[in-house]
Amino acid sequence: MPLANNYHTDMDEDCYRYPLHMLVCEDCWHGQLSVVVPGEAMFTDYPYLSSGSRTFKEHCWKLVATAKERVAARRHVLDIGCNDGVLLSLFRKAGCDVFGVDPAANLVDRCRADGLPVACAFWGAEFADTLKLRFDIITAQNVFAHVPDPADFLVGCATVLIDGGQVHIVLIGGHEDPASGVIEVSVIPFIGVDLFPMQGSHLLKNHNSAFVIPVASDIKAGDADPI
Repeated sequence: MPLANNYHTDMDEDCYRYPLHMLVCEDCWHGQLSVVVPGEAMFTDYPYLSSGSRTFKEHCWKLVATAKERVAARRHVLDIGCNDGVLLSLFRKAGCDVFGVDPAANLVDRCRADGLPVACAFWGAEFADTLKLRFDIITAQNVFAHVPDPADFLVGCATVLIDGGQVHIVLIGGHEDPASGVIEVSVIPFIGVDLFPMQGSHLLKNHNSAFVIPVASDIKAGDADPI
């Protein structure tokens, strides 16, 4: 199958195709594709704009309010996979210092044109080591499921997180255990931490900081604002 968003103006132009095979673990029933598509092929020139979704912008306002409530002081914010900067703009309006990271050069240009400080890069421990900035709040929306090495992603977050800060990782369509109310994230057993339910979100404790993993049920498909 060709990649989604892989637009061509010439109908005869060939495009690279990847296998579409689903693999499922019979022990935990975790499912994933058989091939990890290189991030460079999907995200360095990305046509989707987060600001085009009305419910996503409403969700972002809720996330800003939640994050500010949990972190009372300073509020230096990092948004990983910031797209066109809709969440960064709202945090900035709320009085926070902001910084974004995104691998799509076209989206980074849009952010910088709006005066948002954004680095063009893929997030991970190696890139985090290059940053001198430290953050009270780190957000990653609809990003985590695309990460080939989730543990490396979280190590990068821990590197730049101020003691007492929080990482908000938003998942769409996560599986929630109805008995315990705890979301199932397959990376958790590999990084030696536990998930605990917390007021409708899910709190991942890490020393004096916390990873909050909410399931976003308020974002709807097909709600793009008219252009």
